[in-house]
Amino acid sequence: MKRIILKILMIIIAILFLWSGFNLITDIKEPKFEAAGNMDTSSLVAFLNELFPPIPIEKDNGFYKLWTMSEPPDVDVESDEIFKMQKDLNDPETATEQSVREWTASSKNPKNKKFFKSFSKKRREILKKGGHWDNYSQYANKDWGRSIIENREDVLKIQKLMKPLMERYEKAINSGYFEDYTLVVFKDDKINFAAVTIPNLLAWLQVAKQHTAINVLNAMEGDWANSVTNILDNTDFAKRATKGSRTLITNLVAKAVLKISLWGLSSIMNQPECPDEVFQLVLNRMPDLKYEEYGSRKPLLAEGFSTSQVSSINPLFQNKRTKKYYYDHLSKIIESERIPPYKWGSDPRELEKVKNGFFWWVQNPFGKLKHTKELIENIPTVSLKSWHTKVLYDMTRISAELHLKYDPSISVQENLDGLDTYRSLTDPCSGKPYIWHEKKQMLYSYGADRDDDGGKDGPVKSWDADFFLSIILYVK
Repeated sequence: MKRIILKILMIIIAILFLWSGFNLITDIKEPKFEAAGNMDTSSLVAFLNELFPPIPIEKDNGFYKLWTMSEPPDVDVESDEIFKMQKDLNDPETATEQSVREWTASSKNPKNKKFFKSFSKKRREILKKGGHWDNYSQYANKDWGRSIIENREDVLKIQKLMKPLMERYEKAINSGYFEDYTLVVFKDDKINFAAVTIPNLLAWLQVAKQHTAINVLNAMEGDWANSVTNILDNTDFAKRATKGSRTLITNLVAKAVLKISLWGLSSIMNQPECPDEVFQLVLNRMPDLKYEEYGSRKPLLAEGFSTSQVSSINPLFQNKRTKKYYYDHLSKIIESERIPPYKWGSDPRELEKVKNGFFWWVQNPFGKLKHTKELIENIPTVSLKSWHTKVLYDMTRISAELHLKYDPSISVQENLDGLDTYRSLTDPCSGKPYIWHEKKQMLYSYGADRDDDGGKDGPVKSWDADFFLSIILYVK
């Protein structure tokens, strides 16, 4: 009996040995990360150093002004002390992972200072009483401007509360450029995205909402052109920030800020008293949106390549073949941002089927399991948000021309057909003109699922929804 058991064990060991040997010798050569083009992919350090070379830290950089915006009011953000702090955190000659981690947890970090925590608490209390009128997305198919007017006192209270931040934010908006100088490779060639420092993005979102709300309020109270100019300035800043961001989270917040401004402009244009000069101003100040101003290529390359650097000492895990699974899928996602959705060969969320047939487990079983279970599923949502931004921007332009040239003697669709913007700006999700929904009074796109759902609303992250913009027209 013992001999039989011993023979069985030897057979099992031999099979495992042969199985492991087969996987060791059948792994592929080093795969190519197609999305990276000719960049140096020999190591993560080399790749990120080429993707994000060091940038001089200057006080007139919009990124510096955004970084220092949430400092307490009594802090001179232009001081040598604050400037040195930024240099110490982001200078490749001095910064280490340990020093950055220590600063992040210290009281020197604006996020940890009592001022911002106290400010955020007071802001929440005011909004709670007013029904969260600053939640712009819930007014996408309603009248956001009317809600702001109804909560005028609360808008003004928050404006007073946020005055120091608003004044600093105006300087950021008016800065000549935005270049994210975030350090991703430390002095000792260490990379840890968890240790990377980023601005107070929550403060940015809060200030951007208030910036739009106060200007919507001022516009509706008669200061039309100046208020719309202010929102358009913020639109330009958000485009620069989207283009200049290094980290994916900063890039995504920049696009959110851009959409806040676009919904604000749309709300103003939907008011019956809105003058024609506003529509013309929007058309003049909103040229064609470039890919860099709504896309996320560089941050996606950084996230994608770092995610793809998988390895294991398990002989049933083929490192290079598994890496190729990641490279191919992430390259498809990155490419889906540059190619209009209606031209996609497949949905970027779909993983390549690597477990084919009954004997899928013979070659690289653990690599296939890791690919199926652990590949980041949220990354495709970046593509959805990018195209949503592009579509909303283009429909805002169409809305401006439609308001300006609206002829009530013919149908809205006939009005649209005669517009330069409507003819030139087709829906990237269908390859066809945007659709006018008469009953819902909205212009809409198929959305990233490339399916016409009749102007269906849904959460920002939902693929099963259309992209739309409410357009309310009045006879003047």
